[in-house]
Amino acid sequence: VALENGKVMASKEYPGGLSAVMEVALPVVLGIQVAEEPPRYVAVSKVRQSMKTATIEEIEAGEFDLTGGPKIDRMYQPEVGEGAEILEGDLDEVADKLIDIFDDLGVR
Repeated sequence: VALENGKVMASKEYPGGLSAVMEVALPVVLGIQVAEEPPRYVAVSKVRQSMKTATIEEIEAGEFDLTGGPKIDRMYQPEVGEGAEILEGDLDEVADKLIDIFDDLGVR
């Protein structure tokens, strides 16, 4: 993930050695998940062997079905609650006040 020219550039790896680079305008929220299994490291001799024989195929983004994704049904501002109560005092006084509040709410 990198920030370039006011946009977020993120790369995603897919099974089979495929990867994609996505560019998203700010503001953005990213969910990043670690791999299911730790990466396995290939022996250097295997890397060199594949460098001599492998070919890289570029696939255009238009070849993928990009119609999926989240659907927003509605957006709204959350309801405003009553606000917070600041409990002041020493530790025992605050604990007693909390117990009274929980008793009033029926929390046991």
